[in-house]
Amino acid sequence: MFGSLRLFRAAIFGGVVLLSGMTAYSQISGTVSVCNEPAVVTFIPVELSFSNGQILKTATDDLGYFRFYGSGVDTFRIVVKSPYYSALDSVFLISKWNGGEIQLCVSPAGLTLQSEELVVKGSRVVDDPLSYKHNEYKVLPGSFQDPSRILLRSPGFTTDNDGANGIVFRGMPPEMHRWQLFGADIVNPNHLPNAGTANDLATSHAGGVNAFSGSVLGNYHFERNPASISYADVGSGTSSLSMADSLQPFIDLNLIGVEAGMGATIGKRKLYASYRYSFVGLLEKLGVGFGNERIGYEDVAFYADLLRNRKSKLRVFGLSGSSYNIHDPVNSSNEELQSFKDMQSITFRNTLSVFGIDHLFHTGRRGIFTNTLVWSSRNTTRHEESDSLWMVKTGFQRTSYHLSGEKMLSLHSRYDYSNLQGFRMQVGMRFSITDRQWQSQLVTPDSLINQTFYPYSQVSGDQLLFTVPIRWTGGLAIRADKHVDLRIGVEPYLQFETRLTSPSKIQLRYRMATTPNFADPLSVSMTGLGGIRGNHFQIQYTYSGEGYLAGSNLFTHVFSKMPVYKIDDQSHASFRRGDGGDEWLSSRYSVGRIANLVVLYQLERKHKETNRIFMMGTAIHYRGGYLRQQLADVNNSDVVGVYRPESAYIFPLNDYMRVDFRFVYKRSGTKKGVVHRWSLDIQNLLNRQNDGFFYADPIFKAVYLQKQLGLIPVLSYRLEFPVLSIP
Repeated sequence: MFGSLRLFRAAIFGGVVLLSGMTAYSQISGTVSVCNEPAVVTFIPVELSFSNGQILKTATDDLGYFRFYGSGVDTFRIVVKSPYYSALDSVFLISKWNGGEIQLCVSPAGLTLQSEELVVKGSRVVDDPLSYKHNEYKVLPGSFQDPSRILLRSPGFTTDNDGANGIVFRGMPPEMHRWQLFGADIVNPNHLPNAGTANDLATSHAGGVNAFSGSVLGNYHFERNPASISYADVGSGTSSLSMADSLQPFIDLNLIGVEAGMGATIGKRKLYASYRYSFVGLLEKLGVGFGNERIGYEDVAFYADLLRNRKSKLRVFGLSGSSYNIHDPVNSSNEELQSFKDMQSITFRNTLSVFGIDHLFHTGRRGIFTNTLVWSSRNTTRHEESDSLWMVKTGFQRTSYHLSGEKMLSLHSRYDYSNLQGFRMQVGMRFSITDRQWQSQLVTPDSLINQTFYPYSQVSGDQLLFTVPIRWTGGLAIRADKHVDLRIGVEPYLQFETRLTSPSKIQLRYRMATTPNFADPLSVSMTGLGGIRGNHFQIQYTYSGEGYLAGSNLFTHVFSKMPVYKIDDQSHASFRRGDGGDEWLSSRYSVGRIANLVVLYQLERKHKETNRIFMMGTAIHYRGGYLRQQLADVNNSDVVGVYRPESAYIFPLNDYMRVDFRFVYKRSGTKKGVVHRWSLDIQNLLNRQNDGFFYADPIFKAVYLQKQLGLIPVLSYRLEFPVLSIP
């Protein structure tokens, strides 16, 4: 997928969907909505054309619903037209259709098919490369069925460490990344949040495995700054997750985890549940060891529609899981120490839970009211102590205990109104209560409770400036935070967009966003350091052609009141002032250059009763090396840490490059509806040893460079069955 940055959210573009069904149906119906928004498209013309030349016409109603009767052929296409913008057609070939509703959404990229039960073949020009459908991140190389891992295929993105799904966008640190579920803020939803870190402590932004597996995840979107005013706490960006609204019964066996799920449809309501267990943990249970380190996780997820009709939808959802990373010391009687860690006993455990309810209600003919309430929590402990026999041999001892936890109750209420004249209004409110706890060594645990109230409003419309059509958007939010004292701020948002020609457009966006400090561990109070205020500005030009999208952008992100905080003995602030006070120096993530290349090939073979799809793809990611400070003298007893804190980031690591590869073979039966999928996903195909981080070894009195992960193959097999339908 290629592209530049995200364009405006609203808009109605024309589009074409070509469907090929195996059976004739007497009724074809569906809905048209706005992509990534809880808004429907009302009273827009919809045409149905058949291969025999017959054309049927209708329009969506006040709920975005359309219906055709009397269709009796197996090939047809749906055309959605807009009188406001030039059409950017998208063509999909549908090889399986169960006669259910056809769910379509419109965006500046054109028409998108959202019905998960349909098997789609084809390609589309994507105006927003940061929104991924459920079927896309299941086949892209190096994804491990985690959409946040494939963001580095897009301009401006790179990864912090191959061992975790941390997101570095435009040089801003991964700590500035946040997570949402159905539009409500949640805690870090990842297993093994210590993965890829130098200090082996949990982070608040990333982890080794996303607890929401690719089976239960629906669409994924990354909203980056300058972000819509409806997003709060936006530093670099927010990963917006949604759970799939349906699930085929399945069994999935792969080297990441063994998973099974059951889905059913009761009338119009849908429900499902899934369970996953770490594959490595399962082998350990069976007696297969992996040296002196044990890693595992498990999770269970569910989704259920309590109410589902044309007017309203009420659903509940949840997830609960745990993970562990246990390191045993090497045998002191017949083994030698290779590093200080070899003599340590380390136990890391993490628990995670997310539960919520979401209600969507259509008000009047063009409005929609949505309320989402989510409770999420994360608790992590890490206990380290030296082996008693190694203590006698080396005369060295280290014992440590760390605890961190975060509980969050988040509410997001919003009302969305739009009409055929291009006017759109969003009014909403976010409210959250967050309780953060931490403990280092055996001291009394500390905690910080923060309350955030965030009302916002955003209006969009069309205007002629002389003879030039302008799409404008203005938004304003008030942010109030209460922990020890009360702080109130105002956050504006502005956007202007126009088409220079039919395929080209230019856009200006500005957003002021305030976020709490991203200090880690959580013992650094917001009261002492305050928040971080960012001013984000971007000018973007894009040109869309048949099968490609090109563009360029100019942007700036300026932060104020940004502290220099310490994580892994490294300063993670985006920019850091020098000793002179007026000089701005580079940050750790000033890589200077990023390049991506993704190549996908698909071949389909159809037989009378079987469809076969072969897909192969490769992805290349290259960037400059991260910068580091001057290394400290570990022989000096007064020096604490790996780096000299007063030094600047001027020492580059080696350039980073990674090649990923994926092969997918899918076979589906046209009658029984059973689907088989075999996949081989390889991260770091060339086994390149990219630089990770430096660490100090107190036993050998030296500083060592830790390399990142090498070649990681993930072989998987998935078996899917038809959804159980109960009238």
